[in-house]
Amino acid sequence: MNHNIKLIYLNQIDSTNDFLKRISHREESGTVVWAETQNYGRGRRGHAWLSFPFKGLTFSVLLKPDCHINRVKVFMLIPALAVCQTLREYGIRAQIKWPNDVMIRNKKVCGVLVDSVTEKRKIREVVMGIGLNANQRASDFPAEFTTIGSIYSETGIQLERQILLNDILQNIFNLSRNIDNSSKSQWLINQWNCNCIHMNNKVECLSDKKMYKGQFKGITNRGEAIIKIDDKNEKKVDYDTFSMRIKNAFND
Repeated sequence: MNHNIKLIYLNQIDSTNDFLKRISHREESGTVVWAETQNYGRGRRGHAWLSFPFKGLTFSVLLKPDCHINRVKVFMLIPALAVCQTLREYGIRAQIKWPNDVMIRNKKVCGVLVDSVTEKRKIREVVMGIGLNANQRASDFPAEFTTIGSIYSETGIQLERQILLNDILQNIFNLSRNIDNSSKSQWLINQWNCNCIHMNNKVECLSDKKMYKGQFKGITNRGEAIIKIDDKNEKKVDYDTFSMRIKNAFND
């Protein structure tokens, strides 16, 4: 995929993902929608995402990869990895919480929502929505949001948002190239594992009906978490149905 970035900047929108999906038929791969305020911003499982105009970054990226459908789960991993890599390039120790949250000092600073369109066993479109808390102060967040932070609240570093956006986009595009190549996909998974806050920690995987406890051993090429239950048993869990927390560290 070659990308010529087209940036659409909006003061207010319902949702950057929804807006970009509505216009994707006439836009090229590499189109980006950045909005200061989302009235109906959402994350995984329909959770709301708060917008902070002129302090945070709320944007969506359109890709048209035309690759096999079995790579769709790998695309889900790219946005958080791109954000994490960008922050680490700035000297900020960011980590990924499975499947696609970015954490600094056990505070969530970034959430991701990825939508895709498939046709005839091919991925035609991927829309990656990213909400990143950049320059908010701790006092900007509601008191009940005890697990939420920003780059600034956790590090004291204030960033120029346009530069931050450009650097994240370059990492997204670099990570997305040649994704149909199995060795590139495995490299992505290895990079994700290296940046994961859960790696080799004791975790609990929760759903409405089941709980699995064990040691987090990374992810499969389908994005499933590998949980070592004991010396003989492993469990692979999908992020569409499970949430995860590190035992005695922080709550989901």
